[in-house]
Amino acid sequence: MDYMVSQKGGYNKVGFSSKDIYNNISRTRRGKVKYGDAFATLAYLLSKTVSDLLFLGKFSSKDSKLENLMWSDGAIDYECFGDVMAFDTKV
Repeated sequence: MDYMVSQKGGYNKVGFSSKDIYNNISRTRRGKVKYGDAFATLAYLLSKTVSDLLFLGKFSSKDSKLENLMWSDGAIDYECFGDVMAFDTKV
């Protein structure tokens, strides 16, 4: 953004803000995720079952929406790192 501002001679001459750029990038990325984020996540995790023998995943849905998701894979070892990630998707 700073490069464009310096080329145009000021923020008021660029015609858009940093937020506009981030919104456009987000819109473009969302457009590339076919059937939504939950479907993309489940498809990715399903592909992990083929390549990772230590992979374990469970999910449940309600009203065609992903409700619960849990997974564990060989790349992350709880005994070594002691970390757990939790996502609250309830709106």
